[in-house]
Amino acid sequence: NLLDLGPFKELPGVEEARSRYRIRDGQPLILFMSRLHAKKGLRFLIDAMSLVLVRSPAARLLVAGDGDARYVEKMRALVHDAGLSNSVEFIGNVNGSLKYSLLQAASCFVLPSSQENFGFALFEAAAVGTPIVVTNLVDTWRELQSGASAEITDQTAISVSKGILNIIS
Repeated sequence: NLLDLGPFKELPGVEEARSRYRIRDGQPLILFMSRLHAKKGLRFLIDAMSLVLVRSPAARLLVAGDGDARYVEKMRALVHDAGLSNSVEFIGNVNGSLKYSLLQAASCFVLPSSQENFGFALFEAAAVGTPIVVTNLVDTWRELQSGASAEITDQTAISVSKGILNIIS
């Protein structure tokens, strides 16, 4: 797999993302950036947010990406039913300089996927120096653990929340 490192030579900085998404200085920002699909484990991250907010009430999750409308609506309903609407925001697809700015602004990048052969977004997060939380079900977890700042978790809300809190606390 090839990852074009050209865009990482001159990164845009955090201001574009902070301005666009109203990110406060010092606010723990958790970023999920992927296709919205059941295999990506978003439901585990949403459940984990309830646990994260107990210890870090200012934390915020931005969900970047899109997918099947029924699945996206199901995830939005899960957020609403869990009372997380003030802490979780679905922002759709993000591209260009805004994507890199958002990766830079994130306190951690989380992908609690049940399977990824490579997972480009994981390595994009690593390329900007953003700490990663990823499950031990992703094929490249060993490489991320040894070559990036990565917390490797089980695919459970408790384990994912611990990984996030290890980074943002």
